[in-house]
Amino acid sequence: MPRGEQGRLLEEAVRQNMEAVARRAAAATAERPADADGRAALERMARVVWESLESDRDLIRIMLREYDGFPDLFERMWEGVLAGVYAQGAAWIAAQKELGRADVDDPEAAGAVLLASLTYYPLLRAMIGHTPGGLDPERFLAAWVETAAATLRLR
Repeated sequence: MPRGEQGRLLEEAVRQNMEAVARRAAAATAERPADADGRAALERMARVVWESLESDRDLIRIMLREYDGFPDLFERMWEGVLAGVYAQGAAWIAAQKELGRADVDDPEAAGAVLLASLTYYPLLRAMIGHTPGGLDPERFLAAWVETAAATLRLR
């Protein structure tokens, strides 16, 4: 396939992915009355992130493999969506802090660390077929939720 055609196909796939990720992120962080249970909210958000990564698994593999050929495209994706996912996570943490449900010094940094650790599991599985510690998804997720709750000192 000619490079130009490949680029156009990849650009369209990334554009569609950006729209889907933005919708999922907004849904995951939307305020709901049940969110008084911080652990349940963390688990719901984590599952949305994982579902998003799993549904985009093939695109993610291509993006990681082809990054050097399309850096501007991936920069647009970062600025358009992924940075927003981090910002939404930080905003949710800050809101929990303001509501007295969490006690964390730096919501932005805590959100970045938590999201990075959450996304590592499906990315590693997609790239090499293994998971951190060889853990199954539910066991990893349960430990992640407890770690996140402890980090945020949820009440």
